[in-house]
Amino acid sequence: MELASDGDLATVLEIVHQFDEDSVALLHRLSDWVAGDAFPEVASAAHSLKGSAGVFGFSRVEYAAVQLELAALNEDRQNVGRWHSFIVDALPPAKEELTRYFAAL
Repeated sequence: MELASDGDLATVLEIVHQFDEDSVALLHRLSDWVAGDAFPEVASAAHSLKGSAGVFGFSRVEYAAVQLELAALNEDRQNVGRWHSFIVDALPPAKEELTRYFAAL
């Protein structure tokens, strides 16, 4: 990634930081909704996560979020649980890698 100025880097770092905070809160709410079979809320959260993951290039998380959204729309408890678990495991390492990348700039 080529940035035109230190201001650009500061903006990107703020976006990354905001995503980190927002995704932690989203995962907590998502876990509650999965446990409560709140399928519309799960689908909505998965849709949001899909977009954010795509922006940051987290292709595995993006794919899992698509699958989670579809499973929630179909009220498929088994696959909701499966894809939720995958996201819970895959998102933190992806965020750590992103943080390391920007810290090295």
